[in-house]
Amino acid sequence: MTLTLHILAGTLVLACGFGALFSAKGSPLHRNLGRIFTLAMLLTASSAIIMDINQGNWPVMGVFSGYLAISGWQTVRKPLGHTGWSDVVILVIGATLALGLITLGLEGVKPGKDIPSEMFLIFGTVASLAAMGDLRRLLRGGGHHAMRITRHLWRMCTALILSLMAFLAQPVFPEILRGGWLWLPVLALVLTTLYWMVRTLRGKPVS
Repeated sequence: MTLTLHILAGTLVLACGFGALFSAKGSPLHRNLGRIFTLAMLLTASSAIIMDINQGNWPVMGVFSGYLAISGWQTVRKPLGHTGWSDVVILVIGATLALGLITLGLEGVKPGKDIPSEMFLIFGTVASLAAMGDLRRLLRGGGHHAMRITRHLWRMCTALILSLMAFLAQPVFPEILRGGWLWLPVLALVLTTLYWMVRTLRGKPVS
C-alpha cells in the first residue's frame, strides 16, 4: 500500500512539477499545478520516509524534499513583506536538518545500502544554504519581490530535481543509458533552475 501510494504520488510530482515549470508563471494553471505538486510531494516524501525506516535506511530524501517543497510553497502563500510563526518553524526544521545531515556525513554514516556517506554532506550543504535563507527572510521581514520568487523557485525546482533523480535511479532503464545519458534531464533541469534564478535576481520576469 505504501509503495503504491509512493509511485502514484511520485508520478503526480513529476507531471505537475514539469507542468508548472513550463506554464506561465503566476497563471491559474501554474498555481493549481503548484498546489497539486506540493501535496503530491508531501505524500511522496511521507511514504519514502516510512519505507526507508522499514528498510533500516536513513530517510534523507524524504525529509529533505518535503522540507524544500513546504518551505517553497509557504513562501508565496504569505503577502510580500510578512513573516510569522510558520517562518520560525521552517527555520528550526531547516537548521536542524542541516546540522543533522552534516554531522552524519562527517561521521561516515551511509544513508542506505550502496549510498556513500558523502550524500549526507551534499544534502547538508544545500540544507545549510536553505536555513541561512530562512534566517535572512526572518531578519528582513520577508524580503523583496525578487528574493521571494527566487526562494520559491529554487526550492520547488530542487524538490523536483530530487524526485527526478529518485525516479531515474530505479533499475528499470536499459543498461546502455545508465552510463550517464540517463542523467541529462537532471543536468538540464539544474541549468534551467540556475538560469531562472539569475534572471529573477536581475529583476527580469520569469515566464
